[in-house]
Amino acid sequence: MSQYDPTLSVLGIPDHNIKVAFVRHEYRGNGVRHRQYHVIDAELTYRLTRCPLCGFEALHPTGFTRPTCASSMGLKYRQSLTCTSNDGAVIAVTTQSVPRRHSWQPNHTIKNFFIAHYSLTERTRVQTVTMDMNAAYQTIIHEVFPKAQVVIDRFHIIQLAARALDQVRVQALKQLDDKHSRPYKIMKTNWRLFHQTAPDAKHKQFLFGLNEDVTQHEAIDIALDTEPKLKQTYETYLALHDALMVKKHPAELANLLATYEPNGTAMDMTIATLKRHKVAVLAAVTSPYSNGPIEGINRLIKSLKRSCFGFKSQLNFFKRIYQITA
Repeated sequence: MSQYDPTLSVLGIPDHNIKVAFVRHEYRGNGVRHRQYHVIDAELTYRLTRCPLCGFEALHPTGFTRPTCASSMGLKYRQSLTCTSNDGAVIAVTTQSVPRRHSWQPNHTIKNFFIAHYSLTERTRVQTVTMDMNAAYQTIIHEVFPKAQVVIDRFHIIQLAARALDQVRVQALKQLDDKHSRPYKIMKTNWRLFHQTAPDAKHKQFLFGLNEDVTQHEAIDIALDTEPKLKQTYETYLALHDALMVKKHPAELANLLATYEPNGTAMDMTIATLKRHKVAVLAAVTSPYSNGPIEGINRLIKSLKRSCFGFKSQLNFFKRIYQITA
């Protein structure tokens, strides 16, 4: 079976007790997705009675070739090991089991980076850390930067509220039986109006989908008058935006979080999340820092990667990024 050794080497399988029985060819997909796959059948030549890592005796098969510990022992599947050749064919072999304690955790990597490259004196001088509401990263902030104040970025607060508003709008849209009604057309086609914090109430304009000349404020009222929960969610979104971005008053934002009445929508979870990070959220009102510009650059880079079909070199990729972000 030595002819199969290169395949096992490419897939990173060092276990010499995995014996390949045979290789068969299968065709899957239709049209342009029609591909030939090389499927390798293999088996483990010995039988395990206990886990070699933890010594736990209860083992159950994975459905492939290797047994793993029970899920209660903290093992998880990482991914199916596959190898993609130059012509696009995929070789599927087995499923690897790895303990959670050895899985890669980005917060540990970031923590070790700052500790290794900056002294405690330098890290103590950091006064503010602006971030999103990722709990995994928040747990290491004060370990790395002992005197830093955590500030939840305004960009992510508004983004969280906007997503909740969209979920409530879509839910209200699905509950409308008349697909030709004016509220349905506004919520379906002119959904961007609900994200405008200062809709125009003076100048009428022709709205496609609705096919009428109305002001932005009138169009929003047409939709909100038929959906009370959407109206409450929209008003909460506006109040949150005004307290955070316009008035910039921490007491008003704190009062909004304290007096919010749950209505069984996605906004309930948003407010509960903001309450859980209340100190850092209120700090965002007066903080001059924001991750908005960086998030904007990240969005441009992601759009660039989606629209291009690759670059000759990484240097050309960087040059294109400089062009679109300059």
